[in-house]
Amino acid sequence: MPFKTAVLAYLASIDSDSDDYRALDYLVKNALGSSKSKGWPKIKEFAGIDTEEYKQHDFQNGVLALSRQNKFFICSNNKGYYIPENENDIKVAKQYYESRIETMLTNLKHLRTVAIEGYPAIEFKSVEAWLEEVVARLQDE
Repeated sequence: MPFKTAVLAYLASIDSDSDDYRALDYLVKNALGSSKSKGWPKIKEFAGIDTEEYKQHDFQNGVLALSRQNKFFICSNNKGYYIPENENDIKVAKQYYESRIETMLTNLKHLRTVAIEGYPAIEFKSVEAWLEEVVARLQDE
């Protein structure tokens, strides 16, 4: 369980009184594996996060985003968030992200189609050209 080990190491480095700590600690104890995904309301309730200031976007822009730049990764699917435990969990996350990207690309393509008539000054690249740029940026990182 390399992700769990990395999460535990990260938890040891942050303030145990923080909402980030409580959320991540809850996930590592209760959401190991895609079949145990937890939605934000459950995370907030059962992790003991009772402050009005710490909302889902704080979690997403904080510990979730940080996990995606760290040695661990908090995955998400249509049920919630989880710490991957095995190869299947990674496959589930991969399929979920690919599906979301496909939906977003379809939406972008449709926006281009309907907007180009009313707003011809707005430059829309083809989805293919945009993807090429994204891939090039990712390869530079």
